[in-house]
Amino acid sequence: MYALYRPAAHLQHVIACYWVVDTVLPAGQPLQETIFVDGRADVIFNYGDAYERVTAGTPTSRQVAKTSIDGQRNYPVKIHQVGHVKLVGVRFKVGGLAAVSGLPALELSNQQVDVNTLWEDDAEVLEARLFDAFGNPNAQRQLLNDFFTARLQPQRPDWLKALSANVAHTNLDAVASDLGLSRRTLNRRMNAQVGFSAKFYARVLRFHTALSLLRTPMPLAEVALEAGFYDQAHLNHDVLQLSGQSPGTFRDLLHKRIQARDAARAAPNPVPPNPVAPNLVPFLQDGSPAQ
Repeated sequence: MYALYRPAAHLQHVIACYWVVDTVLPAGQPLQETIFVDGRADVIFNYGDAYERVTAGTPTSRQVAKTSIDGQRNYPVKIHQVGHVKLVGVRFKVGGLAAVSGLPALELSNQQVDVNTLWEDDAEVLEARLFDAFGNPNAQRQLLNDFFTARLQPQRPDWLKALSANVAHTNLDAVASDLGLSRRTLNRRMNAQVGFSAKFYARVLRFHTALSLLRTPMPLAEVALEAGFYDQAHLNHDVLQLSGQSPGTFRDLLHKRIQARDAARAAPNPVPPNPVAPNLVPFLQDGSPAQ
């Protein structure tokens, strides 16, 4: 389903991956994905049918037919699509969009906007060239590399890494002090680079630590303590609020996607399409998904 490609080496600190989907869904088998909170933004070039974007836990939804920038969010969304899925995506790392947009990240938090908002006519040219290059992933990858290389700002500062280093027990005042900053200055820089306060970003990192542990058989009470939550009730609350589902339901989802991934790897095709959505990939492998 998803074909994932690495960006050029000099872009890998801001872009997690490029991805492509080009398939016609069978009748009665819609594409449904949960996009949980992860502090990351996406650019999605849509050449197929419109998809429905639903704010999890609410009746709020919208049809998305055009190419758009989906800024980092503090709420989860669900995607529902039928018909022809023909997409090219750019999945940024935390703070990555700010590094190629020239705008403070906070201006795009919880926003879905047209690509021309940031890159004007250049985005339309890129969109057309990506369409012409369908079936040639190397050409699409090169187009994206060239586009974002031309807009790349200086590398993000080390304070993001410092904040991520010990998420379970992060003392934000201590982090700020170690960096020679006040808590207020740290938050101002976080809002500019990431689009969230330092406190909310630490919460997201703790949530991600829990998600990575849910792929194991560890009891939920132990997951909560290992990830830095007060107790299991605290874990349940944050996982529901940031993913739209309970820890148990999310664990079931991870296990199903692991099975689908393993089945795809065992297929006769030596390089089968990845059945796992790009946002889930880091949680199906060992190691921290934070950065």
